[in-house]
Amino acid sequence: MREDDFRGHASLHYVFDSVFPFLQVFAHKFYQTEEDKDFSREKAIFDRLTISAVDFCCQMAGIIVEPKILTQMVACLSTLVRKSSHDPSIMESVVENIGKGTKLQDTVAQMKSGNKEYYEQEIILNSKLKTMAVNLSLLWGGHNTVKAQLKYSSDREYTSVGGDEALPLDEEFQKSRPVITSVSSSQHVSKPSSQEANSRRDQERLTVRVLQILRAFIHNEERKLPDEWEVRMSEFRVKRGLKTIADIQSTLNSFDLMKHALPHLASSNSQIAKEVLSLLGIMLFNANEKVQESMLKYFLHTKEEVFFYAVRNRMQMSTANIKEKRLLISQQRARLQDAKSQADNLRTTMTLGVKALQVKCGFKIS
Repeated sequence: MREDDFRGHASLHYVFDSVFPFLQVFAHKFYQTEEDKDFSREKAIFDRLTISAVDFCCQMAGIIVEPKILTQMVACLSTLVRKSSHDPSIMESVVENIGKGTKLQDTVAQMKSGNKEYYEQEIILNSKLKTMAVNLSLLWGGHNTVKAQLKYSSDREYTSVGGDEALPLDEEFQKSRPVITSVSSSQHVSKPSSQEANSRRDQERLTVRVLQILRAFIHNEERKLPDEWEVRMSEFRVKRGLKTIADIQSTLNSFDLMKHALPHLASSNSQIAKEVLSLLGIMLFNANEKVQESMLKYFLHTKEEVFFYAVRNRMQMSTANIKEKRLLISQQRARLQDAKSQADNLRTTMTLGVKALQVKCGFKIS
């Protein structure tokens, strides 16, 4: 906002918030004219003040949409006109402008509409940039299908983009899976060396990527299964796919994957904790008994309760997020209801004011 615009808004708020209430109180409680004394000069000044206020409000009535300001304006003018020597009909122009001017509406909604008009070019540019980002993502990562990612004939979706268990969509990620082929490689999940990661951030990024690669070994085979494979267990293709998944799970389990992965639940990085839980979930896919026994053995023979603390913390975070969203929604509804009630009250007030003027002055206001 420019400095001149800021000063103009400040001046208007000063008039509405300070000048109008002052004039209303002054005219109602302090301005008195005794008939036996000569107050012609004071009356002339007060009449000019009343005319100036009416003219100002006549111009502003058609553009003000805040019910509170309109109510204050009408109340002040009514007091001034009643104490002046002018006919009450001078308020007719103000009432007409309020009825024919800008439609009363929610101030917040109008503000959003004004922002959209002011930032129209930026919104269009952002939309184009978003479209370009999506296109570049598709160009780099390819389509989110098993056929595009794994070069396997299947129309199934490869991963849930944006979900908690999403995997990267790019050929580089798929080519990195064969790198982890030994126990020493799997131990990188536990303790990445300083030579591979020069900072804490690099270590965390490496840990997340290794966890994703380990999960992709099983996830890719699961995606190769046909649709509705749960009700087609007797088919040879499904049996072969489930056996392949079980072999991969058993192989990873033989490298003490549970022992190396579970301690990472204590990480302060929520992305790492989320990847560990996703890896545990895919390791238990189709109820692998060897993995279940390994996890049970870990829980029974260690004093650490990191897993249960991590699950509890994630449940608490989810609960807090749900409560916050509900609170924001209730506050928004309350503001909308308050704005609506203010607008209804103002319409009622203006209707009563018009009827009072019609009865007192005998003129009709359209």
